[in-house]
Amino acid sequence: EAKVRVTAEIADARVSPEILPSGAGGFLLTLPAMRAGSVVYGALSMRSASEERRIFIAGEARAGAPERRARSPEPPLPQLVRGERLRLAGSEKLAFRYEDEGREPGVEVDAYVFRLYAGGRVHGDEDLIFFGNARADDDSIEVNAAGDIGASVDVAKVGAAVERLVLCFSVYDDGTGRDFSHVRAPRLTLAEDGVPKYSFYLDGLRREKTVNAAEIYRHRGAWKLKLVGAGYEAGLARLCEDYGLSVE
Repeated sequence: EAKVRVTAEIADARVSPEILPSGAGGFLLTLPAMRAGSVVYGALSMRSASEERRIFIAGEARAGAPERRARSPEPPLPQLVRGERLRLAGSEKLAFRYEDEGREPGVEVDAYVFRLYAGGRVHGDEDLIFFGNARADDDSIEVNAAGDIGASVDVAKVGAAVERLVLCFSVYDDGTGRDFSHVRAPRLTLAEDGVPKYSFYLDGLRREKTVNAAEIYRHRGAWKLKLVGAGYEAGLARLCEDYGLSVE
């Protein structure tokens, strides 16, 4: 099993734990007591049997800054892959949280959920749940209108006539050509009944403005979840038209 040794190249600094097993990424860096205004500059060395990397850090000590206490690193979530399917019991409360490792200035990402009926079409504007219509009329779907980016689905409340829910994330189109090439390592965390269960990387996106991340659909009377990860250069307008919504 591959292991990584983490060493602080900063005087009197400590790292805990110093040895990380493969797949774990949590450790605590403890710095010595410093006067307010003191500048810290140094590096963390990360060595394994096959490679070595350094992470450079810099900062300034501030009086009254909150103390960060150690906590046990959480184990990494199992990763789902594109095309993978999960069987649902039909009573779950699912939460989908979008995260990334950074975006260029001005890039905004929002969540959208399409509620589709027979023929893969909506019945009306109320079947697009987004920041301007943040909660479905039957309370089965909610999109975060502020703070975290994501959506939640109470599967038991989804109407009997609904055949599919499509969860999308879209870069806000302000006419400047921004797309997912301006976003680093987008990913999705799936929680069931409030407990994080899986992660899913939305990789391979470049010029696409919108990604169909996941779908919840009926199959032989039961609900299933499919991880999709398909991107669209034409953006959200393409999906709206495909699903029967007029775009002005």
